[in-house]
Amino acid sequence: MKWCGKSTCSRCPYPIPVFIGLVLVLFVPLIMQADGQTMRLKKPVIKCDEPVFDFGYLPNIVSFEHNFSIRNAGDDTLTIKKVDTSCGCAPAAINKYRIAPGESAEIKITVSLARRNGRQRYLVRVYSNDPETPELVLTTTGTALFGIRANPPRLYFGSVPLNASDTKKLEVVSDTNLSFSITDIVCDSKLVKIEKTEKKIKQKYELSITTIPPLPYGMQRFDITVRTDNSEFPKLNIPVMIRVTGPVYSTPDELVIDRDLNKTTARMLVVQALHKSEENFQIVGVETPDENIKVTIRKASGGGYRITLEDIQVSKELEGTNIKIITDSKSMPELLVPIRLVRKDNL
Repeated sequence: MKWCGKSTCSRCPYPIPVFIGLVLVLFVPLIMQADGQTMRLKKPVIKCDEPVFDFGYLPNIVSFEHNFSIRNAGDDTLTIKKVDTSCGCAPAAINKYRIAPGESAEIKITVSLARRNGRQRYLVRVYSNDPETPELVLTTTGTALFGIRANPPRLYFGSVPLNASDTKKLEVVSDTNLSFSITDIVCDSKLVKIEKTEKKIKQKYELSITTIPPLPYGMQRFDITVRTDNSEFPKLNIPVMIRVTGPVYSTPDELVIDRDLNKTTARMLVVQALHKSEENFQIVGVETPDENIKVTIRKASGGGYRITLEDIQVSKELEGTNIKIITDSKSMPELLVPIRLVRKDNL
C-alpha cells in the first residue's frame, strides 16, 4: 500500500512521525558504518615517552639542562597554552606552542643546584588543548651533594654552666670525594678553643670545640669559618650555639619577638636557682628598656619567680636591648635576658 502523503490519513498504515522514525532506525546505522571516519571528531593527544628524568648524584655547585620531548599523537593541532615550573631555580621553556599531528616539540628545563642538599624534585606542568590530558606533568629528580660539609651542619652545646668546660666534636667531610685540605680555622668568639685532627679516612677532618670558662650567661651565638685549599669550596661556615646557665637562670633565656608585630605583646619569664644553695634568693627588681612595659613579679609554686612583662611595644629600638633582673644572690647579682626581634617565619 502506498502512503498518500497526509499525516492523518486513516487509510495509510503508518502516520508520518512513525515513518520517519523507522527510516532513522534502519538507515542511519548503515551510513555510520559505511563512513565511520567522517563521524568521529578530530582531537589532539599530548604524549611524552619519558616524563621522568633522574639526574643521579651531583655536587651542589653545578647547573644542568635537560630536554623533554613531547609529541602530538592525535589528528588535530596540539596547542600548548602554558608551561609552569614548581621552583624558580628550575625554569623551563618550550621551542614551539603549536604542534601538528605527528610532530614534536622540546621543553628545556635548566636546574641550579646551588646550596641545595639531599633529594631534589622539580615539576614542569604543561597545559594544552588535549581534552583527555589538559595538564601533563614532567618530573626531574635526583640528589644534590655538598662538595664539602660539616657533620653536624651546626653545633649546639645545649645547657652549659658558666664555670664549666664542655667539648663537642664535628667532622668536615666531602660527599663527592673532592680533594681538599683545611688551611685555616677562624672563630669570631673567644668563648671556645678549636683543635683539628685529620682522620685516617680520606678527606675527613675532626674538629674538637671546647668552651673556655667563665662563660657569659645566656644564649651565645657565633660562627666558626673553615677555610680550605679547594677553589670550588674555599670556606665553610658552621653556626654554634651555647646556652650558658648560672646559679640563677631564666627560662627562656632570651625574648624572641616578631619584629613586624603592629600591636603590644606580653611575655613571661621563670627565674629559678640551679642549686639548692641558691634556692632562697630574692628578686630585688627588674629593669626594662622601655618604661611603659608593665612588670609583675610573683612567687612560683615550684620555687623561683614568675615575671610577667606586659604592654611591650615592638619597635626597632628594642633590638639588642636586655631585661635586667636584679637579685640578692652573691654569685648572680644580676641576670640579663636579651631581646631579639626576628621575622615571624623564624619564630
